[in-house]
Amino acid sequence: MCRVRIGRVRVGEVVVVDGSASLNCPSRFAPGHENLNIEYEFRRGESLQGAPVSLTIKDKDNAIVLDTGGVLALAGDRRAVRVWDGRDTRGQLVTPTKSPYTVTLTVGRALTRTRTVEVKVNSISLWHRTNSFVTDSIMMNIPTNMLDLAATVFIKDSNNVNRRIKTPVDVHFSFEEDANNTAKTSSYEYSPGHRLGMKGDAAEVYWERNATYHPDAAHTNSDNGYRTTCRVRTLTADGGDQGKAFIKFKPSGVGGDKFRLTARVLAADSGVVGAGGARQEVTAQSNWLTVWRQVSFSNIYEMQGENHVSRNATRAIISPVYDPAFVDYRAGAATAIDATHSVKYIGLWRNSATPQENWATVKTKTAAETPTAEEIANATYTGADAARVALVAPARTAINNKAQAWASRIDNAFHAAHRTWVTDTGIPNNTLVAIKYYHPKYSPGGGDSVTTEWNLGGASTPAWLRVNVFPNSSGGHYYTNRDPDAAWVSWGGLSHGNGIITVPKGNPDAEVKQVVRHESGHATQSFFRRQDFGPSLDHSASNAGIMYYTTAGGTTFTEREKKILRGIVP
Repeated sequence: MCRVRIGRVRVGEVVVVDGSASLNCPSRFAPGHENLNIEYEFRRGESLQGAPVSLTIKDKDNAIVLDTGGVLALAGDRRAVRVWDGRDTRGQLVTPTKSPYTVTLTVGRALTRTRTVEVKVNSISLWHRTNSFVTDSIMMNIPTNMLDLAATVFIKDSNNVNRRIKTPVDVHFSFEEDANNTAKTSSYEYSPGHRLGMKGDAAEVYWERNATYHPDAAHTNSDNGYRTTCRVRTLTADGGDQGKAFIKFKPSGVGGDKFRLTARVLAADSGVVGAGGARQEVTAQSNWLTVWRQVSFSNIYEMQGENHVSRNATRAIISPVYDPAFVDYRAGAATAIDATHSVKYIGLWRNSATPQENWATVKTKTAAETPTAEEIANATYTGADAARVALVAPARTAINNKAQAWASRIDNAFHAAHRTWVTDTGIPNNTLVAIKYYHPKYSPGGGDSVTTEWNLGGASTPAWLRVNVFPNSSGGHYYTNRDPDAAWVSWGGLSHGNGIITVPKGNPDAEVKQVVRHESGHATQSFFRRQDFGPSLDHSASNAGIMYYTTAGGTTFTEREKKILRGIVP
């Protein structure tokens, strides 16, 4: 309570003699949440009833925000309270922008008393939404993803309680990036002119207006085209988003890049004044946020009697090799495949009525595929007769063509069958699948790989009779010069696209783990952008790491493979 002595002063026709006055109000308040009660009182003087008393409130720039006009009259009990709702002469709530505010009591022409009231930003909380299980991370499987940010601005009321601000203030957003972030030119170009990295490109835009919550979030501005900084005004309407400023932040898409975000209410906006008039700011800052990417198999499907995947593909087992590449590996719970679809070979599947094509029938040559006796005789001739020798090469070519037609028929049926099996079984995307075997020619463990269709009456297939199998998109084959009657290849796993991976039985646990690491490495292309590990079926040329084309590769990713997984050009 502040008092001032009043001497003999003529106020109109009223003489104020030997009195005292006091002016009291809270030192801070929160406009919109509470009123400011301004209390004044006179004591030990003659009756002052009818004496002209006025109150004015001015902002820090000395502009009047409230003026009673000098027409107040002191009540008979010599005490009065003026209730101010915090609105200025235009009917707008006052803001920290113009704080502090000076309340002045004037009696007649001689007495004044002042008090200072602050509308003061007290703190900011910075919230960011992550869609990741990794602490302080930004999941960037989609390179255009943006991080939702909200900064909530608080002021303190007269009881020293934090309240979300109801008056509009501008929150200034900025960021800093780690010095080791990947240069844009060193990152993977996932489409013409678009790379995963952003560092070093002055034209990159990191901020975007966020209208997800309110159209009012459009009240944003930036001095540099939203490239590095921006300003966002807080929302004022009553409700859960009052006092918040919303914005979106677009980071790099390269795994391992780091960013730290800052929200400030600057001095020019907050009106916070320190000692000697020095401006202050209220700041909120995030932790360092690291860009990650994720490969997540939401399910594990297993044929009846098989659990080699569920026991070897858990996050605890597989993720340690992915973590250094900033790839978060996940695998869901196991689901049993019904008996009808738990077949020996998914490559012999037709439908539920015929779960398995008869291999004896499939492997038997058709008439068009069967070499004639004359072709066999000419192709196998080893004498010196010049006329007969001239017939050897054409005959062998004819037989090789028929053998290739036989192999292609079986191969094409296999590819169609395993795709149909995946569809008919209802395998969802992003699933690890435990099967028994792929196909007699692709799974020697099934015991049916060896055939006798091409021995041409001898003990084994002639050395000159070979086929190419597993066609590729360019019209060639991934596996060449194969004995048609032997196993063509032994697969430990196969990526079917859309994040679906099958793993056959029969391999030791250590090999199953390696297959899951390897095949999930291929499947990362179903989850995020990266370049191929190599030109041959997305395999690395080096056998030092996981992405070598056989399980003879290393059990960890090489530095080159880690860069590819992160989105860096190795």
